[in-house]
Amino acid sequence: MKKIFWGLIFVFFNFTISINNMSLGLIPDFAGYLLMLSGTKELLSESECFSKVRPILMIMFVLSLIFYVNDLLGIIVSANEVLVILINGILVVGSLYCTYMITSGIVDMESKMNIDLAADKLMYKWKVKAMFGILGYLVIFIPILSLICILVSIIFGLLYLIDFHHSKHYYEQAKLEALPDKG
Repeated sequence: MKKIFWGLIFVFFNFTISINNMSLGLIPDFAGYLLMLSGTKELLSESECFSKVRPILMIMFVLSLIFYVNDLLGIIVSANEVLVILINGILVVGSLYCTYMITSGIVDMESKMNIDLAADKLMYKWKVKAMFGILGYLVIFIPILSLICILVSIIFGLLYLIDFHHSKHYYEQAKLEALPDKG
């Protein structure tokens, strides 16, 4: 789960430096999707959600890599605002699906392993983050409402990461306790 956690950080926090038509992503999404892809591989036996999300994670890796290179080279000029909004919308929907499936995998793990992974709290934070993230795009032409929605989504993204870290810790602890004692 450690790789998934770091991948989520890369995907949730997208800081870029823009110069003219060129942008440089300081925390590239594609690296986050690659980390999540690797992390889900380690958890395939824990929940089928992790195997279901892998093809979409691969697509998100490829798309985000293409758009990272595009932003770096400035191929799609930001003057085509509708195209940029559409592309970002596709990336947001893909990201939401991936994080939903990963969160659902943790819910499954909690049930199957009969341990507390704080999955309910995690799913709640995901739902609020997703709802305000989507609302932020739906009201994009009303800047103040869009900004408020995006800020709420960012706050719940942070809270989600904190809860994911706790779930990761609980999972690792349960795995350690399940190891045979070598005493």
